[in-house]
Parts: sequence; structure tokens; C-alpha cells
Amino acid sequence: MAKCPNCDAQIVWDTAKCEPCGAVFGEGASWHPQPESRDEREQLKTRYPGAATAELAVPRAGNPYAPPQSAVADAPADAKEPRGIGGWLLLPVIGLFVFPIRLVVSLFTDYMPIFQTGAWSVLTTPGSPRYHALWGPLLAGEIIFNLAFLALDIWLLVLLFSKDWRFPKVFVGFAVLNLVFILLDSILGNQIPAVAAASGDGSAKEIGRGLIMVAVWVPYMLVSQRVKNTFVKPATA
Repeated sequence: MAKCPNCDAQIVWDTAKCEPCGAVFGEGASWHPQPESRDEREQLKTRYPGAATAELAVPRAGNPYAPPQSAVADAPADAKEPRGIGGWLLLPVIGLFVFPIRLVVSLFTDYMPIFQTGAWSVLTTPGSPRYHALWGPLLAGEIIFNLAFLALDIWLLVLLFSKDWRFPKVFVGFAVLNLVFILLDSILGNQIPAVAAASGDGSAKEIGRGLIMVAVWVPYMLVSQRVKNTFVKPATA
């Protein structure tokens, strides 16, 4: 003998239907009679393979006679997948905090003295011993683009902590534009003899830093499961 899992009525262990409550059993269902003896339980597993996991089953809401669904099967597929600001995502996040600090320090230590000491006039006035036609556009372009990158970095931090779905795409654009700017700035700067002679390893380090950022973190933002789970586009109404 066995018990019906729906109404606890005594039924034959291999019956296909509980007469008192109408619950239906079958090979495709995860809901089966509950035999009282060990031999009947073993026979039930042979006849209904799904009976081995019957104890994990829960009834479907709204229909007490329908075969229940497994509680394990109903769990979200990504319940254990990584999400949130953590893991490898912390490294580019740290970079987003360091980047604006470096920019601000550079603006105050490298560019501000150019205007305070009168070096701007010496470098951009035709006839001056240190004059070169590219000094003006190069310095002005560096200041403007650095300020733009500073604003973009702050916007990225806002998108990051609000977990905005646009963060990965904006970060990719930020990384690529930063590398392009470094390369163009290096090419133009080397057209000025004084810059070419003094650039040394500094220019190579900046290019290397930009290349690493693009080579490592752009693919990460595009394929990381943590990024996909954290920055989700809201469903439209």
C-alpha cells in the first residue's frame, strides 16, 4: 500500500489515479504515490524513474491535481552566478578612481605653470627661440581633452554605482578614445624637436597603459557574466 501525496489517502502503490482526490500519476510526472514498504519503493523507482526525486517536488499553485514541479528546477538559472561590484570588476573600478586623480595632478603640476611662468608666450609666439607652430594646438588640445576625459570618468562612476546598463558600453568607448588620444598626442608631440628629445620612456608608458586597458578590460566588459548580471537594461513597459 501507499499514500497519495495530495490527500494522504491509502492507495495501491502502482495505481495511476487517486480515486478520493483525483490526483493523476504517470511516467512523465514527478508526483507519484508514496509506498510504505521498502520493496514497493524500489519497484516504484523502477516503474517511475522520476520517483527518486519526488521528495523535491512541490505542487503548482492554483492546481492541486497537476503534477508538481521540482523546487530545484524552478530556481533561477543564474541564482549562483556572480553579480554586483566585485571580483575582477574591482580592478577597472579602482582605475576609474585613480584616473581623475592623475589628471588633476597633471593639470596643476604640468599645465598651470606654463601660464604662470609666461612659458605659453615663449612657446607660441612666432620668432621666439622655442617657438613651434604645433605648441599652441598641442597644449590647448591636451588641456581640453583631459578635462573632457575627467568629466567622462566622473559620469562613468555615476553609471557604475547606479548599475546603469550603459556602463559597459560607455567604459569601452572611454578606453578606446583614451588610447586613440594618447597615440595622436604622441605622434603630434614628436613633431616638435624639444618634445621628441625629452619624451623618453614617459610616452611609451602611457601608450602601454592605454593598450593594456583596451586589450584586457574591453573584452572583459563585453563577455563577463558578472558585468551582464550587474548592469541590466530595464524592461520597457
